[in-house]
Amino acid sequence: MLGRRRRELTRQAATVISEAAAVVEGHTVDWAAGDLTGQGWAWTNTLAHTSWEDLRRLSNERTYLRPAWKGALSYLASEITADTGSPEVLVMFQRDVLIPLELDILAGRTSPPVSASELIAMIRAELNRANRHLHDRVHRQP
Repeated sequence: MLGRRRRELTRQAATVISEAAAVVEGHTVDWAAGDLTGQGWAWTNTLAHTSWEDLRRLSNERTYLRPAWKGALSYLASEITADTGSPEVLVMFQRDVLIPLELDILAGRTSPPVSASELIAMIRAELNRANRHLHDRVHRQP
């Protein structure tokens, strides 16, 4: 009896650890595999946590399991890599903009995008705001 309970707890712990790793590595969409009840958040998670290399790969991806959402992800990956231009600037954009956006969605302070087009509009608005902020900072310096 105790052995069975221990195995069940170990299995549950492994599931929680896998899910947590997927969140912090930007692989929630991959981990969830088909159960994407809050898909707007899951797709935002990918952009907020994925690496430069994975973002570049996503921007070139042409096979889609979920055409609208994957198409939006590919488009946004391309836009983000073009706008940030380097892994270092990407990390700053993720830290300063995308992760706070993701947390606002999770906390209910921001409505999650309910369609791929809403995801694109939301992330493009954040890119535009970040670009304006950077432009203002550069032009204010003496």
